[in-house]
Amino acid sequence: MRSLFRPGRPASAAHHATRHTAPALARALALPALRAAALVWASAMLFVIFTFAPALGNITVPPWDKLAHAGYFGGVAALLLIGLSTERAMLAFLLTSLAGMADEIHQMGVPGRQADVMDWLTDTAAAAIAVLVMRYFASRRS
Repeated sequence: MRSLFRPGRPASAAHHATRHTAPALARALALPALRAAALVWASAMLFVIFTFAPALGNITVPPWDKLAHAGYFGGVAALLLIGLSTERAMLAFLLTSLAGMADEIHQMGVPGRQADVMDWLTDTAAAAIAVLVMRYFASRRS
């Protein structure tokens, strides 16, 4: 049996295995936490758009409203992709596009707001771009 007091030498095979797997285990545990956080953040963003945005009214004017839509829904798509994993890119894209559609349908019933098909198309295009860019960089990492 090796001595515990000899520098640089593990006391047992179990200690040796633990020393090398601890960082890998930490990375493996961090990934689900990151995914969960991304899904919570995406959900919070969608909650805000449906809850507080109607009270704001039209705070941006064309064409800047499209830029706001692109940034917002591109961010939602990116967070969904992180949360769902890059293998579910189509699901992240579809959920974001449907959320954009739901936002526009919801605006039809909100005084002072109006639905706009171009806003939904902007949301959908932003989701597609975000998903494609993230998939590209994920494939380069592998």
